[in-house]
Amino acid sequence: MALSKLIARKYLILKALTELRRPSIDDIAEHSKLPRPTINRYIRSLREDYGMDIQYIPGETGGHYRIMDWCGLNHEEFMKHCARHYKELQD
Repeated sequence: MALSKLIARKYLILKALTELRRPSIDDIAEHSKLPRPTINRYIRSLREDYGMDIQYIPGETGGHYRIMDWCGLNHEEFMKHCARHYKELQD
């Protein structure tokens, strides 16, 4: 079963949030190859649709994002499932 465009984009954003140390919006955009408005829209969707607690942490030289709580989403299974199917899209 292929990933929908929506799930693939959410996966790329979550992948950046979990793999990068203190990811800014620009870091996430570079890592995911998605535009900033899309990232903001999908972060809002992850918060609203899944109840995830994704916080923006302000800093002196710019802020970063951090996942505080995955809520009901089993993050290990979600990331593993998406990684497998996302790789299929790339092949």
